[in-house]
Amino acid sequence: MLWSQYKKELAAHRGENALIVGALFLWYLFLVTRVGKWPVEAVTALSLLPTGFLPLWVLWSALHLYRQEWRENTHYLLLSLPVPAWKITLPKLAALFTGIVGYTALLCGGVLVIMSRTGVLERLLLEAERLSLPLSPLIGTGIKVYVAMVMGFLSLGLTTQVAYAISRLFQRLQGLVIAWAWLLQVWLTGFISDHLGPWLNWLPGISLHGVSVINQEVSIQTSVIDGGHLWATVLVMCGLFALLNVTLSKAVEV
Repeated sequence: MLWSQYKKELAAHRGENALIVGALFLWYLFLVTRVGKWPVEAVTALSLLPTGFLPLWVLWSALHLYRQEWRENTHYLLLSLPVPAWKITLPKLAALFTGIVGYTALLCGGVLVIMSRTGVLERLLLEAERLSLPLSPLIGTGIKVYVAMVMGFLSLGLTTQVAYAISRLFQRLQGLVIAWAWLLQVWLTGFISDHLGPWLNWLPGISLHGVSVINQEVSIQTSVIDGGHLWATVLVMCGLFALLNVTLSKAVEV
């Protein structure tokens, strides 16, 4: 059921996904035609512009995954089936995760294409070679940052879905309830992470590497993200997912 439901979620939104992908493709194609006509800085900056809309897409998509079925009353049918709620909510979260990974990969690819066409990427690589920068730790850090960004967007979507599920428990002022529940979750996540984190400091953290260049001397600087707060946040997200399942089941009774 999980796989079929996951494919159904992707198929239900293939039209809007195709529209967004097409718009991004046309945007980067337009920027390619501006190379050599507009300043390099302007073209490169404009290639980063779509990244600002990604959080808005996550918020909208997280709501739309549930609002559409609730409007058509199919959500009551699904949740009335003799299956646990997580088999309904997990495919939706997986579909949102797929969209986040796909769009972030597409945006990164588009930016790299523009940087390559403008010569910015080549200059960066030549400078890295001249300074003999060790690329392996920097690439590893880039991958970690990308994974953290994807999980951050997924957490944003999960928080929004929980807020929407809570709003279905009320007959009035549902928009206000969504905003209140969303802000409350953000506060609780920080509060629990701050108080639970010190108890989980024995868990491994994440090492990030940066480059410092002073008087042509290159040094690699390492910073470590506290494992306690990191894993506390992961536990909070698992708790929010459990809350989502319980709340949706209660909303059907309402």
